[in-house]
Parts: sequence; C-alpha cells; structure tokens
Amino acid sequence: MKFTPRRVLFSCLFIFSLIACSKHSNPDVVTYSYTGTRTGTVVFSHNSLQKGQPLVVSLSGGSSASIKWTVDANPATVHIEPSKGQATILFARPGSFRVTATSVGADNSVQDSSWKVIHVCDTVYQPVPTPDTTSLAGDQITITPSVDSIGNLLLLAQTKNSYGCSSSLVWGLSVGPNGEGGIGMNFYEVISNGTGTCNGVQNPASVYLFPGATGKWANGTYPMTAWMNGITYSGTLTITNTSYSFSWSYSSGVLISPLQINK
Repeated sequence: MKFTPRRVLFSCLFIFSLIACSKHSNPDVVTYSYTGTRTGTVVFSHNSLQKGQPLVVSLSGGSSASIKWTVDANPATVHIEPSKGQATILFARPGSFRVTATSVGADNSVQDSSWKVIHVCDTVYQPVPTPDTTSLAGDQITITPSVDSIGNLLLLAQTKNSYGCSSSLVWGLSVGPNGEGGIGMNFYEVISNGTGTCNGVQNPASVYLFPGATGKWANGTYPMTAWMNGITYSGTLTITNTSYSFSWSYSSGVLISPLQINK
C-alpha cells in the first residue's frame, strides 16, 4: 500500500481552513470572568480555533508560580502542555470550552481562579512549514489513541524530545475511501517557538491526527503505516463492534500505546 504525502497542500489547506473556521467564529465566547485579583486575567493567543490548532493561554497580571490549567471537556479530547505562567492546549473536538487558571497555595488549596471560553470549529488545522523548523533526527514519536464521544478514533502524536514551550509537528495524513486504504501518517519536522516567554521551559511537540469517521468503518483489519526520518513503520488496525486494536511491533522510532482501546 502506498500513501501520498500531502505536505505540499498545507498552505492551501491552511488558508481554506481559516476561511471555513471564520464562518463559525463567535465573539461572545471570548469574554472572561474571574474571582479576585491574585490569579489575573486569562489571555488567549486566538479568539477561535480549528481542531488540533495550538492555543497558547497565559495570564495578564497575577502570580505565575503555582497555576493549574484545566478545561471542561472530555480528557481524551484535550491535551495540555503547561509551562511557567502559561500553557499550550490542543482540542480534538469542536465546541465551546471553558479554560480555567487556578492559583494553588503551598498546601494545594485553591486560592483563586480565572476562566475564559474558547470556540473550536470543525475544520482541521494544518501547520504550514516555516524556515525555523527543527529536524526529527534522533527523536521518537509515541502515538496515543483515544476515541471521541461518537466512537471515532483520535491519535495524539508526541515527540520524546523537548523543544520550545509551544511546539507542533509538521505532518501528513492519508486515509483510504471509507477506510478501505487504511491509515498512513507522515512526520516531517517540528515547528518550535523557542523558549519565548516560558522562562526556559521546554515541552515535547504534539499534534492530534483525525482519521475521520472510523466509528462507521466496517469491522475488519486495515493496514497502517507511519513514516519518519526516511523509515517506514508498518502494522495494522483492527476494528470490532467494541474496540480498536493495533498490531505494532516497534520499540523505537514510532510507537503506539496503548495497543487496544474501547469504543
């Protein structure tokens, strides 16, 4: 089975996605509320997002020493990378979500909190390569599968090495019609923002991959491949009425864990 990388289409897809997303923008969801002054005001890097687009959240004013970031969403569909006074959040589902910054005392007691709502539209974010990308040479990627509320497969890919505090992967994804061709993943490089305002904090690069309506695919076994650093990794995805399971024998390069999840 041969997959055709879609990297050359990123710039066009990115422009289209921005247009599609803007149709669903809702200025009402960017208002905020907070209790007191210790935590400060939650600030977003974007007023609305596409699925999988990194959101950098930070605080305007207040202490950044002991801040816990939370999102009122299914944990399987949200990924949070915290750093000093801010965090990078990825959303795998569309909707409106409350992001909360909680100031925690030395005894882990909640001292204050501040929140803000972000709107995520149903288009998929495609990062555009920049001259400041970093090679994945010597790195390793772990893919963590999960499912959304209607049983579709989600794949969170995360590097082993750390880069900037808010870094993302340049990727490609190929899916055959109705799943007949299986799933092909390509991992090219990392877009890193350096240390920025994160006081030297670094995090792995992460991205959500969306294979589509896998919850409607027929039960059976499908080919699955991943490409990184010139190496192709091959295995299978088996779908039943109740689960997704992976046959993936690699212990380095590209890993999948866990190898089975319930729908």
